[in-house]
Order: sequence, then C-alpha cells, then structure tokens
Amino acid sequence: MTSIVITSFFTKKGVPQFGLQPIIRIWEVSGTDHTLVIGAPDGTGDPGTGIGTDGEMVEVKTAGTPISQDGFYKFEFTDTMGYDPTKTYITRADGGSTIPFGERYQSAEIDSADALTQADINNINTIVVEILKYHKNRTLIDENNFTLTIFDDDGTTPIRVFDLKDENGVASITSIFERLP
Repeated sequence: MTSIVITSFFTKKGVPQFGLQPIIRIWEVSGTDHTLVIGAPDGTGDPGTGIGTDGEMVEVKTAGTPISQDGFYKFEFTDTMGYDPTKTYITRADGGSTIPFGERYQSAEIDSADALTQADINNINTIVVEILKYHKNRTLIDENNFTLTIFDDDGTTPIRVFDLKDENGVASITSIFERLP
C-alpha cells in the first residue's frame, strides 16, 4: 500500500489543543484542473475515510495514553482513498469550531516532485551502501597498470577500478592528481 501521512498542529491562543476531532479535505490539482478526493463536495461531509467524505484526523500520541497534550494530529492518505504519489495535492485541515478563526484552518501542499517513493528510497539505500564500501573496504594500487581497485565486502571481488593519472594526465602511482573510472 502506498500512503503519505499529513500532519497538523492546532492551538488556541497559542496553546496546543488536544482532544479535538479535526477533519481534512484533500484536492488533487493539475494545472487548472482540480478534483476533490477526500471531502464532501458541499463541505459538510461526515468524517470518514472514503472518497466523498471528510477525512478524520487522529491525535498523535503515545500508545496507551488517552491524549497527547501536544496538539499534533495526523491523517494517513492511502492509495485506496485515491492517493497517487505522482500527483500534486492541496489540503485543508479544520480544527473545529472551538478553535478561534485565525487558528482553526491549516493548509498544505503535497507536491509529487517532493515525495519520495519506495523506489527512490531503495535507490538511495543502494548508493549509500556502495559509498560506504568505497570508504571502508579493501583497496589496492596496481603498480604495473597504474590503477586503484576497490573491492566488495569479501575483499576479493572488484567493484570499481580507477586509472590513476598525474597532473599532466599521464599514468602514475607516485604523483596522483586524478582517478578515472
């Protein structure tokens, strides 16, 4: 399941509010087009988790505690509700009528260009693992071929071989200014 967590922080005269039941509306926006994904078209939908109803935010708190007293609330927007990580959304969270007007509503934009997908995270992890190998694994300078080899974790499998050059671009192992893969 693909999802994103949307958060809000509600205060009343600057004091964090807890025990609220905020609702959220989510619009998909594309150029001049827009589609209400979470929320009733007339703005009076009953809280729920499906398309056509307002989303019900839940208080962020430690498991087992009745309230957090920190004023943070969240809504998990999932693909079963219409979330698509390649699209852009705008949101409006409503803290409820007990919150003063200036603090009652919050908005946010979820830009697909800013969202990391699981594939992005996997690619980042792969790159970090390889960078760590360059830092910690065995390396060997070959005096005959003027190369530097970086080995995998087993210490015998090459993962990258570099040609070593001096300041004039001539192969060297004594005056190294450049390494070329």
